[in-house]
Amino acid sequence: MLQNRTFIIGAGAFQHLWEERTTARMGFNHTMDQSPAPDANALARTLPRELVNRFRRELLILPSLTAEDYHRMLDLAVAEMPDALRKTFLSLGRERIKAAIEMQQGCRFLEELMLDTLLAHQAVNQKALSNMIPTSPLPTGS
Repeated sequence: MLQNRTFIIGAGAFQHLWEERTTARMGFNHTMDQSPAPDANALARTLPRELVNRFRRELLILPSLTAEDYHRMLDLAVAEMPDALRKTFLSLGRERIKAAIEMQQGCRFLEELMLDTLLAHQAVNQKALSNMIPTSPLPTGS
């Protein structure tokens, strides 16, 4: 039983509101300006009234992650991983932050980065193993 009537909706429910944001030409220099992110009222208007009335009227909006947020996530994640993976993880991560911001990846950034780090690490290990020359014959089963 919940103590408070709280309803959590994933950001994907409002994805269309962010996708509708367009860039417009502004001023004589034709600088591009992006319309602001939707506010709480715009988000609330997209939900059925009956649904909104069943829960608190408060909406908490979690803004998109910034470059600083992604760098912080990298630092926190790298502190928890084995030494052998750190260099690759940081190198790949720093290269991909700009794309992660543009694609609004959020924590999926870390999931994909970890997978690519493990694959890169495995490829390096496979190459090292294939370059090894045994110094003595391998034992045969008895």
